[in-house]
Amino acid sequence: MDIQASFSMTPAVARRAYARSVRSIWVFTWCASAALILLGVFLRQYVLVVLGVVYLGLPFAIVRLKTRSRRNTSTVLVHLTDVDVQWREQNVSSRVAWSRALSVQRRGDFWIIKFPGVRTPLPISAFSAADVAEIETFLHARGLMRAGERTSVPKAPGRG
Repeated sequence: MDIQASFSMTPAVARRAYARSVRSIWVFTWCASAALILLGVFLRQYVLVVLGVVYLGLPFAIVRLKTRSRRNTSTVLVHLTDVDVQWREQNVSSRVAWSRALSVQRRGDFWIIKFPGVRTPLPISAFSAADVAEIETFLHARGLMRAGERTSVPKAPGRG
């Protein structure tokens, strides 16, 4: 496999990518918030209700803060090979071997590549349909993507 692609990283794309990559944290936050609110109402401790409501808004604030510094659009170049995955954006580049990848999941219009300690979102729309099929075959062969999990390539705007 030797696939290259590029995409525009806008503030909106950065927010969506970050939100998709931390979905499990969002679920935990919603559950913890609901528990605090219900416990506060049940015990008539309204401080817990207020804390639950504040905690409910925390993920949204974190996403805004994480992507706040990204005010400009930049082009990200991605190069996928049988050995590693590489990203290049302005003066920053990164290369990680596939052998370090724990799993790959589809979340919305992104693949979330899980490496130890970090999750990296990759927009599926940056690749052609043929590239998506080749990448998924590679991911399934390496056991990184669950069997039966397939991606449908999003249609480009204006195409029917």
